[in-house]
Amino acid sequence: MRIISQVLESETWIRQLFLLGFGIYLILFPNLGLQLLLLAVVILCIVLGAYNIFRFFLNQKKTAGYTGFALLGGIQIVIGVFLYLNLASASALSIMLFALFLIFNGMLDLKDYWQTTDKKNLYSKVSLLLMVLNILLGIILVASPFHFLAAQPVFIGLALIVINGIDLYKGKYLKQNDGGTNNE
Repeated sequence: MRIISQVLESETWIRQLFLLGFGIYLILFPNLGLQLLLLAVVILCIVLGAYNIFRFFLNQKKTAGYTGFALLGGIQIVIGVFLYLNLASASALSIMLFALFLIFNGMLDLKDYWQTTDKKNLYSKVSLLLMVLNILLGIILVASPFHFLAAQPVFIGLALIVINGIDLYKGKYLKQNDGGTNNE
């Protein structure tokens, strides 16, 4: 149970691994990029929603704001199911949601940067890099979603692999305050 608790400690790992796998899939099968992006958003919403509801029920500490997990999870599942039921007409909306998701990820990286005590350490520099990459990819998707995605799914796949690979490295090997490695 302790291992499961550690794995489920943060939805960040789920999101990063999912997007890393999605990036690999886009590189392997670029012709399915737009269709797969829609399904990826649906699956990601449902998985993260289920995770947040599961996290609500497993939260034994009953910390402040823990009920937000159930609310957020419910909203994510409703969005995922709505998009799934409207696959044909939800393509543009899904691309926009995915772009907003990337921009939100960038804002989380900015928050990580502001929370570091030493702004010159590796952790804070990586946080700024991830912020720029996530927001840039989100803006590219918003600026010309259909034409760009149809023409460049391999680029999106490479960007997702790089962004989420760096994010996984940051979460696993870098400490927030001193930028050193985690040798625990």
